[in-house]
Amino acid sequence: MARIAMDPDQVRAMANTANRTAESIQGHMSQMVSAVRGAEWQSQAREEFIERIETLSRVNTQSMTALRLMANAANQKARQWEAKASRFNAPLEALDGAWDSFLDHLNNTWQGLLNSISGIVTGGFTVIVGGLAGIGDWFDNIKFPWERDKTPAPTSPETQPAPTPEAPPAEPPAPERHYPYPPNQIALRETKDIRSCARYAASRRPDLGSTGSGPHKYEAAANYAHKFADKAFQIGEGERGNLKDAIGIGYAITWEPGYKSHAEYGHVAIVEEVYDNYIVISEATTLCKNCPYIFRTREIPFEELANENVTLIP
Repeated sequence: MARIAMDPDQVRAMANTANRTAESIQGHMSQMVSAVRGAEWQSQAREEFIERIETLSRVNTQSMTALRLMANAANQKARQWEAKASRFNAPLEALDGAWDSFLDHLNNTWQGLLNSISGIVTGGFTVIVGGLAGIGDWFDNIKFPWERDKTPAPTSPETQPAPTPEAPPAEPPAPERHYPYPPNQIALRETKDIRSCARYAASRRPDLGSTGSGPHKYEAAANYAHKFADKAFQIGEGERGNLKDAIGIGYAITWEPGYKSHAEYGHVAIVEEVYDNYIVISEATTLCKNCPYIFRTREIPFEELANENVTLIP
């Protein structure tokens, strides 16, 4: 707990004592009223005595309510100063004699309350004018000495400003895109060379040239991915629904051997159309073993594109 210019635990203990005292006094007064009413004697003096003891009981009830209000005021002050101390981010040193001064001030305000109980007299007993409606504002004005004198609450000379919180770590940069953005459109040539998928692709895009040697069989279509490794790329989940931002018409697309392609040579085709979640390719292919090559177009869905065995070449 922060050290402040009052001990909040001591204030709360005092407030609890006041509440318990109020309950005890009111309980004894209720017993006294019951005892008087239960006394079996008849006379004019009895009625007057009962009237006066009941008036005294009402005054006592209001006085005990006022005592509880004072206890609540003290509790509220403790909460206020705890909240203020937490905003200093450092402890506040105690004032010498501050607690005694505070108790003296409460004693003075209690005397002010007693002085305010006047105005209506019944049988020699006074009652609070207007009940307790006007006392609430009076309790709100109870102040500590430094509040009353408008002097600042003491602070420790060792108080240090709160450290500036460290800035959150910067977000890592987005990974670099390994394909043109926006995709370049490649001018394609017309061709009737469908002797193989690789010959067809190279006829449409002369820059592809021969497949050459590579990790796969000589002149395997899949070797194109190795030949153009400096610019070839693969599609990931980040392009789902946005293939137009990654793939351009005229791109070559290759399949590794065995993945939806020839077991030794793989496959290569040319991109003809691009949509959000699929592309349209043209290719030279065979429909059965030892069948002649034919030309055709077909759609390739995103799920087939987003695979480590499929590579695109701008």
